Amino acid sequence: MSTLSTAEQQGTAATGALTTTQVLAWEPNTVTAQGVEWSAQAGKLAAFDDAQYRAVDATRDYWQGSAGTAMRTEHEQIRASTNVFISALQNGAAAAESGAATLDAARAAVAASIRTAQTNGYEVAEDGTVVISASTHQTLLSQLPDASSYSIAAGALQVDADASTAVVKRALEHARSAAESVASAIEKAFAELPEGDSPILTDLPISPAPVNDAARRAAAAAAFRKVFGRDPSSNVDWETALVLNPESTDPKYKGTDAEIKVVRIEPVPGQGVVRTSQWIEQEKVFNLPKDLGDNRTNDPNFDPEHARVTTYVDYENGIVVMRQNPSVSENGEVDVEAPEAQVWQAADGSVRIDYDAANPHSPDPSGVWTVNGDLVFVPGQNGGDVTVHGSRTDFPSLEVYQERQDGSVKEVAVDPAVTGGEHGPIANLPFHHEIPGTDDKVFDKFKALQQFPEGDPGPGYPGTYDLPGTKAGSVDNPPVVRKITPSDLPLA
Repeated sequence: MSTLSTAEQQGTAATGALTTTQVLAWEPNTVTAQGVEWSAQAGKLAAFDDAQYRAVDATRDYWQGSAGTAMRTEHEQIRASTNVFISALQNGAAAAESGAATLDAARAAVAASIRTAQTNGYEVAEDGTVVISASTHQTLLSQLPDASSYSIAAGALQVDADASTAVVKRALEHARSAAESVASAIEKAFAELPEGDSPILTDLPISPAPVNDAARRAAAAAAFRKVFGRDPSSNVDWETALVLNPESTDPKYKGTDAEIKVVRIEPVPGQGVVRTSQWIEQEKVFNLPKDLGDNRTNDPNFDPEHARVTTYVDYENGIVVMRQNPSVSENGEVDVEAPEAQVWQAADGSVRIDYDAANPHSPDPSGVWTVNGDLVFVPGQNGGDVTVHGSRTDFPSLEVYQERQDGSVKEVAVDPAVTGGEHGPIANLPFHHEIPGTDDKVFDKFKALQQFPEGDPGPGYPGTYDLPGTKAGSVDNPPVVRKITPSDLPLA
């Protein structure tokens, strides 16, 4: 973790010093904002930990014996890990608050030294070297009678410039030292996190190869035929057929089918199918007991079985498919729960999906520890590429690819979990972030201005509201999205 931008980190690593441009570009308020976020996360995590502790402790009244004792013992381990995260977030918040003030003071000192030099008629180089400006040289030449006088005056100014150089370079060195100190303090705050709780993962396999391919393709074709009344023919058809097939072929699922929800949309020919997967990069993650992850990196050819939740927007066939695979614990318990989704389609073909997928093995009594989000898929104009916008939970990782009818695949977004490692669900699931590149205005396509014919609204009334969406339903009777039209008076 660093308080410097990527460019600043590279400059520091390469030269051992910072430039004037780098320091003046610092934005300590972003460090302050990060500290505020960490503090809020610590508070939410502490509140959840307390609620979960009370819920688990209450089981002593009705769950006795070795099984109940084992569950409560396992929960104590989870609570100990949770408290490590809470302490790290609190320490990180304190380090960020203090560090922001340190960086702001260091930047101000550099700015003041540069301003003083420039006021005295000097120019300041990137490395802090102060020289007589060209305009000052011209002024001396125009005002002094001869070369000798000019040489004496320029020499005196150079002595002063050298003194200014020392001042600026001292300020730059102090800034470098301050940046290192702040980065070190923040890293130290998170140093006690369990090994492996890092968002950087390496040497993971890609999606495993499909099992029993011929039988699986036959089942996929049957699932596609059930919805569309014909066999799949194009590559887009086959991708949708595979995700529609609920049969699980990976042995870890023990034959438990996936849960699938669908909704029909109006096709946007030429946009292919947009395949989204939310998957766990680790082999296992903490739960009661641990759950198995998908143990892979992002993969443009991911198998819909090897993810926790997949969402396909098939613009060619006009359907949205949301699939939730079974959850598997490390002791072999397999359970599955159906995902929920509300779907909209704007006049330009944009599709909004507000989704929620709960882990059937989650010990969370509050129901907030789920994979959820609100995403908008915007088709490209004149055959351009799809873009994705919106926010989602900080866990697990997300990948989005657009596959065209010609078989070409383009990466739309890869958004890793904020914190990796086995403790990712504990550290991340209550929190959300925007997908990089999100344009919040795309949501205006699905909202309208509240009308108040009797005058101004009373206190507490929202100024805008979501236009009606369509709840995803069964493949046996797929609901049809109500497409938004200009008569709905959308904001955009």
